[in-house]
Amino acid sequence: MDVSAKQRLCLETCVVIFGGLGGGFAPRHLRRSSGLVTIQNVGDVEIDADLDGYFNIEGVPCGGGPYLTSEVCENQTEKEAKEENSAMLIPPCGECESQPRYFEPDVGITSRPTITSITPNQAVVGSNIDVIISGNGFRPGLEFVPVQGIVIYDIDVLNSTQISAKFQIAENAAGGNRSIQVKVLQIVSSGKNFFVQIPTKVRRDEFTNIVIREKRPGDFVNIFGETTHTNVCGAFRNIKYTLLDQASNPILQELSVSEILTDFIPSDPGIPVPQPKNTTTNDEGIFGDQIAVAYAPPCDVPPFNYTLKQRFKVTVGQSMYNLTTLNDVSVSKTAPAQWTINVTITTP
Repeated sequence: MDVSAKQRLCLETCVVIFGGLGGGFAPRHLRRSSGLVTIQNVGDVEIDADLDGYFNIEGVPCGGGPYLTSEVCENQTEKEAKEENSAMLIPPCGECESQPRYFEPDVGITSRPTITSITPNQAVVGSNIDVIISGNGFRPGLEFVPVQGIVIYDIDVLNSTQISAKFQIAENAAGGNRSIQVKVLQIVSSGKNFFVQIPTKVRRDEFTNIVIREKRPGDFVNIFGETTHTNVCGAFRNIKYTLLDQASNPILQELSVSEILTDFIPSDPGIPVPQPKNTTTNDEGIFGDQIAVAYAPPCDVPPFNYTLKQRFKVTVGQSMYNLTTLNDVSVSKTAPAQWTINVTITTP
């Protein structure tokens, strides 16, 4: 049987038979050996003309369809088949010879969908982010395999190689990798990892030199150049931190960070206890801290010193995470214009 616009596609023990002569699939899909052509990486297979021979479809089980959506029977005319404009159901094994089928030249045979990347591929607990999933074999109507601790919604199949979606990560989700998979026509893709981050510690990126305002009052500014105190005396040092997760990766989202101060030991009972500060990370996971002693003029404070321990906690919604980083802080004035401010990290 010679059909130019349609090609006869049958399966007999998972072999596809095409009638006619010449033409073929796109070369990237075919491998010919001893008269047998094997379709590799099946998906978006196009037929340009008639074919002759036997074709194996790798990875397609007998009767494992539907890999296409509807059938066009042999007794339909060429015109009727074109007007039907429908795809083909792969029949169960053993039914091929009695049920030859036709299909449109541009109809794709669906193989196993594949996910090659997820961007971004990580996010902190409690976050709600937009992601792009790249791969191949995607189709409208696909589903995501359920993932513990992550709700996936607003799914949009942009084309056969990209999906946009939103990931909502529970505040109490366990940290670590989640395997993200999609399902197309009941065929489940291989998994690609998405990492759920838990706020765990900080990395110190910068520790500025001490600034002393004693001969005359002045302003204190933080690591970002913002004024923290105006027309005061004293001294300060700025520190820049990056918030890290359990795998020491930066958490690139805005989060609330609070300071915890303990074990305050002053040289004089009259020295006021420093008050904890609150701040927020930026979208690069960076936040600043300022160790400062500020007082109003006149600038004649007598010598003193104190020590304390400093930690941080991160708030995510209703959940709180105490970071493992512990700082030993010491501040002293030994003589006029002689100040020291030290911060030593005692845990990783």
